Amino acid sequence: MKYKRPRGFEEFYYTPPDNVLAAIGRVASISASIEDLMHSLFRKYVEVPTDVASIIAGDQKPTRLAEDILKIAVALDEDPDRVQDLRHLFADFKELNEKRNQCVHWMWHPPRQRERGKKHLLIPPNYKPKRSPIPFTVKQINALADDLAWIELRMRVHLLEDEEFERERKELRFAAHVMVPAPWLDKHRKSKRIRWPRARPGQKWVRRKSALI
Repeated sequence: MKYKRPRGFEEFYYTPPDNVLAAIGRVASISASIEDLMHSLFRKYVEVPTDVASIIAGDQKPTRLAEDILKIAVALDEDPDRVQDLRHLFADFKELNEKRNQCVHWMWHPPRQRERGKKHLLIPPNYKPKRSPIPFTVKQINALADDLAWIELRMRVHLLEDEEFERERKELRFAAHVMVPAPWLDKHRKSKRIRWPRARPGQKWVRRKSALI
């Protein structure tokens, strides 16, 4: 920095409390992972080295990248049901990503009420078209993060090789439609009830191509 921050300097603008910041962090982290998965999907379909794919699509925004992935998948005669699932995934992500952008890029103001479940106000920046403030609770932000995490999990399945996909589905058995969701295969299931399996002792979930380590 050319002009370093002086000693004793403290921020005097409003900063959301830690529980709000933690929820925003979840939203930002998961959405970044989804965008990374989208680029991996692009590389999978175009079948070019990573450095070449980065030149082609490295700066593309999610909406344009999604359009290209769908066009390439159709041109390669991908399973129509699988392509339809990608369409649903990208549409859901586009909708949720708008809320993500509000949480990350808009300005946070102090809540209107002090009781439990208080609503924090999101104010659009002045350079945005005039819009009304949006109230958000921590519960709503975490629900947004959970919805994004579900999209992240579903998108990961599209990257699995056939052998890996079959192995994981077989190992998870009745929980396969939750942990390795494939709506193009599970759409005929009669039950919509979801039971979330627990990781066994010594296992943990991480953001990577394989499910458990």
